[in-house]
Amino acid sequence: MSALVLLLTDEAAHVATDAAASIGRTMFAKIPKLFPMPHLGAAIGVRGHLGTTRRIVHDIYQFGAQSELETVLPGLLQARYRVLARLLRRRYEFDIGIAGFDDNGPWIGLISSVARPDHPAFTLRKFDGGWVSPTVKMLTLEIAQALVDTDPIGALCPVLDEQRQQAGSAIGGLGQVASVSASGIVTRLVKTYPDKLLQGVDPAAGIGTPEAPEVFKVPQQKRAGDYRTT
Repeated sequence: MSALVLLLTDEAAHVATDAAASIGRTMFAKIPKLFPMPHLGAAIGVRGHLGTTRRIVHDIYQFGAQSELETVLPGLLQARYRVLARLLRRRYEFDIGIAGFDDNGPWIGLISSVARPDHPAFTLRKFDGGWVSPTVKMLTLEIAQALVDTDPIGALCPVLDEQRQQAGSAIGGLGQVASVSASGIVTRLVKTYPDKLLQGVDPAAGIGTPEAPEVFKVPQQKRAGDYRTT
């Protein structure tokens, strides 16, 4: 079970994932599950079978406008996977989380092969506030939403840690987040976990908010265009 986190604020839409590819609780690889798509003004987070989600991401990357995430993607997924998801659920069960920014501001949404209360399968549902799976305590989610714009690492570490410690999860490798706002898309490393390939994920290992990685402590260099001579 992978982590998928969607958070919405007045300023930005955020989507976060882990990076463990696993069988049971054994991690066999670290893989990207978070895909910035600047040409669509969106970032995509995925959970599900590696082959299935990679094909979906490839299809989304071919879109020419953000509107196709709402007008084209649900129908495409339903036509291809509706029957397969019933017959081979483990192979074709997926969640596609979207963080976007359009003329109305930031937004978050989910398309899933699994029907949930008030959310039919293969439809795009947009959310106010946040959505997480596996679920976490409401207080954890509310604190994350309050902090995520200014302190994404401090906001999301407790969410991923709480998800990691749930029974049946194999959340690990690393955590990452993409934040989509009027200024563009920013991706960040949230934390790394001390998981070893081909070994079981220890849910108690690596819990806690780390210090900011060294790369974030180095002052950013000015761009060449920022320097002026007289």
